[in-house]
Amino acid sequence: QGGAVLGPARVIDHLVNTARTFIFDTGLAPAAAGGALGALRLLRREPERAARAREVATSLYTRLTAAGL
Repeated sequence: QGGAVLGPARVIDHLVNTARTFIFDTGLAPAAAGGALGALRLLRREPERAARAREVATSLYTRLTAAGL
């Protein structure tokens, strides 16, 4: 299964220069690409979902850290 890299240009450049053999090795399945596109469209329409996901992730991190994990 393929993938996509999104991020700062310096990170992408690093990956291009160090993982060249994996570039275009396999493509992203159309269903996965469609799912990702749908998720991005949803986040544009409902940005509060991203904010809520960040809140939940922060809470999880806090609890796991407090538990010593």
